[in-house]
Amino acid sequence: MDNPHKNDILNAKEVELLVTSLHNIEDNLLNSDDLIREKVTEMGDEDYVALSDRLIQQGVDNTLIMLVTKKIQKGKTVSQIADECEITEAEVERYMKQINNASIN
Repeated sequence: MDNPHKNDILNAKEVELLVTSLHNIEDNLLNSDDLIREKVTEMGDEDYVALSDRLIQQGVDNTLIMLVTKKIQKGKTVSQIADECEITEAEVERYMKQINNASIN
């Protein structure tokens, strides 16, 4: 493949276009989950949407377990953790139970 650039150097306009393209790709990747869910829903594949939602929730749960663990280690109360993580105290207690069960096993 021929390269029209001497010494593989891009000019300012090409760099600007490349940066813009990279930002567009990043935006598309960030929004792709919603777009995929929308397209799959249109196709009628509810099982895929349910699986996608479950995987997303699993990721959220894993992140919250990690955050709750760190906050417990810092000596935070259930109320403080709930406020800081924007979840209910019951959810904090559920995550704490999961953390305790994992440490026992």
